[in-house]
Amino acid sequence: MKIYKTYFYNTSKAEKIFTLAIFLILWFVLVMISGLKPVGFDRDSKTYVAFLSYNPSEYNLLVFEPLHWGLVYLNNILFNANPHTFFALYAVIFLTISLYAIYKDSSFPLISLFIFVLLFFPLYGLTQIRQGVAVALLLYSIKDLSKDRIKHFFIKAIIATGFHYSAPILFSVLFISRKMKLPVLVVIILPIFCIVLGKVLPILSMLYYLADLIGGPFGYKLNHYLFIMEQFGEKHPFNVTNPFNRYTLFIFGCGVIFGFLYKKRMDTHKSILFNLLFLSLSVLFLFLQLPILSNRLFFPLSSVSIFIFPYIIYKTKPRIVAVTLLVLLILALSFNMYIRDDLFNFDLIL
Repeated sequence: MKIYKTYFYNTSKAEKIFTLAIFLILWFVLVMISGLKPVGFDRDSKTYVAFLSYNPSEYNLLVFEPLHWGLVYLNNILFNANPHTFFALYAVIFLTISLYAIYKDSSFPLISLFIFVLLFFPLYGLTQIRQGVAVALLLYSIKDLSKDRIKHFFIKAIIATGFHYSAPILFSVLFISRKMKLPVLVVIILPIFCIVLGKVLPILSMLYYLADLIGGPFGYKLNHYLFIMEQFGEKHPFNVTNPFNRYTLFIFGCGVIFGFLYKKRMDTHKSILFNLLFLSLSVLFLFLQLPILSNRLFFPLSSVSIFIFPYIIYKTKPRIVAVTLLVLLILALSFNMYIRDDLFNFDLIL
């Protein structure tokens, strides 16, 4: 990739060492944050801790995935079911894969790192840690598809499924993005078309049928989501969503800008990124009748924006203005998503 060479490979040795040092320092700091967080700081940690002392005979693959139980077992044997070492183990896996993918594949690693830390680490490094590992592997596998390393792609998909049952859907959408050969404008209006489909199609009935058809842990999870929707409706926080929130509009605007900037220079790698971003929006709108599912698919897929923003910065002049604007927008989004919406219980650390 020419841009990647411009920003990274053609930099001085000192700049490369500086970039690597930033990555390593942040890796260590974020692992410490994940491992030392108080139980209850996020919405999921108490649930995870409740299962840490389980014996192998009590492991239930309908509740959690096999590799998650593997980490529970490892933590039980090595650290006496300590919750902090458990969360640190997850953070090591998630951050190692994510930061390596960013460091190797981003056209401007430090910009991608900034976006990752503010938009995606709080959710996938602190809260939805199982899906976080799947998302990290998803990001790492994008280059496999662009270079037709299909075997590597499927190996990562299998490992990701071992951590979260949403991985087969996420990797299927990524694979479709590699095969899509649609004009830029058609891809951009695809989410709008899915808004209509999501309204007129009996999505919930189709999902009930699908859950019964596939059965097993995948069907169980889907039935669980449907049960929450049926029993609680919009009274349950999982079922309350605003599809046209700031983040969604930001992602859509980012995709439109990227598409028109590179309309005539859309190589395989950029095409995958572009298609995947708009497929993430399409999935969000298509499954709006079941918000928990649409959000659990949209946000992981939209993490591809980590690689898209640097391309936009490269094409925008004056570049310092573009970088400044991006930084301000990311800060505002992060505050809105994680601070204003009370995703974390800061009373435990203040």
